[in-house]
Amino acid sequence: MILTNRRHRLIFICLAGMEMAWFTPLLLLLLYAQRRWRGDLALPVPTPLALFGVLWISLILLMLALDVLQKRDLESPRFELSVLALLLLTSLLAIRFGLYTRALLTDGTWLRNTADAIFNFQRGLRPELLFFLTMLFLWQRAASASSRDLGFFSVGVSFRLGILLLIVGGSLLVGVTPQPLAAVQFLWIYFVLGLSAVALSRIDQHATRGYDSAGVMLPTGRLAQLLAIIAGVVGATALLAGWLTPQGQLRLVQQLLPLWLFLAKILRFILDAIFWLVAPVLEWLLELLVRLFRESDLLTRLDGILQNMQVAPLDTQIATQPTPDPIPPWIWVAARYALVLVVLTLMVALVLVVLGRVRRGRSADQDEAAAGEALTLGGGSLRRGLQRLRRLARLVRRYGLGSQLLAAISVQNLYANLTRLARQRGFGRPPALSPDDYLPLLSQAFPGQDTALQRLTLAYMRVHYGDHPVAENELAQLRADFRAIQETRGKKTVSRANDENDENDENDFIDNEIIWVYDCSMNDNHWITRWSRDQVRAMLLEQFQAFWRRDVGIERVQLGELERAAPLPHAVIISGLRRAGKSTLLAQLAHRLGEDRFYYINFEDERFLGFGADDANDLYGLLVELFGERGIFVIDEIQNVPGWEHFVRRFMEQGLKFYITGSNASLLSRELGSRLTGRYVPVELFPFSFSEFLRFRSYAIPDLARLTTADTGRLQGYLGEYLRLGGIPEPLKYPELPLARTLYDDVLYRDIATRHRIEDVRALKELAYTLMSNPAGLVSFNKLKEQLRLGSVNTVKNYVEYLENSWLIFTANVYDFSVKRQQVAPKKVYAIDTGLANAVGFSFSPNTGKLLENLVFLALRRRTAEVYYYTSPGGYEVDFYLPQTGELIQVSQNLGQPATRERELRSLTAALRSLNLTTGLILTDTNAAPIEADGLTLAVRSLAEWLLSS
Repeated sequence: MILTNRRHRLIFICLAGMEMAWFTPLLLLLLYAQRRWRGDLALPVPTPLALFGVLWISLILLMLALDVLQKRDLESPRFELSVLALLLLTSLLAIRFGLYTRALLTDGTWLRNTADAIFNFQRGLRPELLFFLTMLFLWQRAASASSRDLGFFSVGVSFRLGILLLIVGGSLLVGVTPQPLAAVQFLWIYFVLGLSAVALSRIDQHATRGYDSAGVMLPTGRLAQLLAIIAGVVGATALLAGWLTPQGQLRLVQQLLPLWLFLAKILRFILDAIFWLVAPVLEWLLELLVRLFRESDLLTRLDGILQNMQVAPLDTQIATQPTPDPIPPWIWVAARYALVLVVLTLMVALVLVVLGRVRRGRSADQDEAAAGEALTLGGGSLRRGLQRLRRLARLVRRYGLGSQLLAAISVQNLYANLTRLARQRGFGRPPALSPDDYLPLLSQAFPGQDTALQRLTLAYMRVHYGDHPVAENELAQLRADFRAIQETRGKKTVSRANDENDENDENDFIDNEIIWVYDCSMNDNHWITRWSRDQVRAMLLEQFQAFWRRDVGIERVQLGELERAAPLPHAVIISGLRRAGKSTLLAQLAHRLGEDRFYYINFEDERFLGFGADDANDLYGLLVELFGERGIFVIDEIQNVPGWEHFVRRFMEQGLKFYITGSNASLLSRELGSRLTGRYVPVELFPFSFSEFLRFRSYAIPDLARLTTADTGRLQGYLGEYLRLGGIPEPLKYPELPLARTLYDDVLYRDIATRHRIEDVRALKELAYTLMSNPAGLVSFNKLKEQLRLGSVNTVKNYVEYLENSWLIFTANVYDFSVKRQQVAPKKVYAIDTGLANAVGFSFSPNTGKLLENLVFLALRRRTAEVYYYTSPGGYEVDFYLPQTGELIQVSQNLGQPATRERELRSLTAALRSLNLTTGLILTDTNAAPIEADGLTLAVRSLAEWLLSS
């Protein structure tokens, strides 16, 4: 607010003055009313302008105090307690020095009088109560200013609303004040401040959106021009107001008297003509009414009704009822005190709620550099101490006070000592480097300790970014691992991080690409000079042989897409969920190409640390020396190379072909293609489809046209297994291990929390858990915000987008011709794999119907990205609509129940009529004859057979 740039500071000051300009007349009304109520005990009414000045300055000071508190970045509940303490302190100080200026400092009478005025309000509006209510109002306005939008439209609306309040208050003030001109003075003040605020908001809007504007300053010359223009406008308005008095208007009317007489004659002529035209019609209507009344006995009947009406006499004696015993006085006193406490609590809670929303909104929008702008409060040492205290407070909230907290602190200390030991050996952790991306450097610092390093890193990530407790036996293992690492002898190398970042080892992190640029810039020698040519040849040969010997598994459907893209001069980018089989798909392609057709590079290898686009030519030369001329590159995890798109594009222009994968947290595979701007073919790799699952189970798919009863039964059995286990290869291959849960945690912690700098991932975990527990369910961002108590709807949208980009979930919009209604309506959420949803979600029942719908969505999503659900005008929902092909599909576990059958048919037929279609499809447990109804055809097919045929 006040502690911002010059434009915003002036806008906030003007808005504060506007609010006090319309509030001061209302406060003066209360003061005059109190004088009538209290007589000699009333407060003396101050000068209107003096009262306005005091209120304006007070509001600005309160806004400044809130600014200082927010700059301190106090955590809850310290922030709320500080605001509450300031509210009470300022209110009591205002009463003490505003009403009891001559009282001794040791005299506590004013405190007793204040409490008596607040709790015994029924005795009248006493000065102490008026002061207290005024301070509460000022605090509420200061808190509201913290979240105020400074846009032109918002300020303009505030300007118009304030004018209305000022007119009402000023009009009432004119009738009771001995100084009627005070209301006019407030009007001029309001116009000056309001026009200044509106103009500054327009300037700010243009400045922040301008191409070359920094958007942080308002030149003094421009401010002087603005004030001169406003003074001219207000002065011209004052001149017009002075001229347009009743006497001036009367003189104007007298001067225009001949014109008025001429216009009156014209008007009289027009009215005479109108009456002359309608006179015959009016005479006919009059005669008709007279004839009706003469020929009917309506008047006679009405007279009879009135004569027959009788009014019951009133009783002369009213029986007296015994009066109950009066309520004891102490009950009324207790009720009054309770009412006062409730009202005060609600008013204070209103201020705290407004400030809480502002803090949550600001914390969600803070970027990585915001921490450096906070108040240091006396130097770096104190700041670092406060940071450690805040981290400790977060741990206490997660683990409570007990053994789990001590274990978490021990894990953080072990990891901090590990990074310091690595830095002493020349492998320091660069600023903002994520722990999992720092692991390859640790492996170089401590060779032969990969397992121990991985355990320590994973434990630290669980503690620092999540809320998983560490067991005692696990902590003992981690301590043993650290002692073993301490005894490891490693070679020294060029330092990769400044020693100044000692205290930042466990703070923030940034994307891998920045890390690689940092790594290269901090080393005098580039990647190619750190290794001998023989070492690089050995590494490339080792990678190629391991890749060629890789188990290729079952043939994936997407292999055909890769082969169809082979003649195209485009790079092929394979994207998908972690461990969905991208590298295996590349191995299948490589065996189709032949061992002598391609080069293979895996940039996940830590020996490629520091590799940059400038090293690509040297690497290509070594590949040609080692394998000869080949025209195809097969590359894993290419996003680890900064600027990779440049050398890929350059090599493509030379006629080389690229097959690329990537799914790292620094650059998710859905975003890889944006680097080549139209020179790529995207291939999405999903977990196993139903047909791939059957081949993985070594089940020969029968001829669907000649299915026997036994074949149908076996297919239904396998469909149930596929529904339960899903299609992710590794969990299917090793069902005894919790690989699905491990995969889920990796995506949450590495691909989302690490990349997007989410320190407290509890809200993210709860959102992901809710969505994975409700596959094929309708969700509303607003309801999710309220249910999970997240800061704003934008936070929910961001988290859902993160989950989508990491391939955990998909969302489907309702089909509507209005894009706005599509975005506003609830969305359907589907899991990437039903086995993953079963492993990490929760359900009271098997939830088979929703999981079947999830399977159908995945099958449709493999075909097209344009998959919607549809709601007919009558409110009946159909599961899927594909506008490109005009397919309407309803999924039902079975149609055995009449109510279920009627519901599904009603929804599908209503949607067909609404979309002017004639055919629909119902997927259920068995095939059935088509249903004909009113020219509509509804096909009924077995879901298992449809999955195989699609």
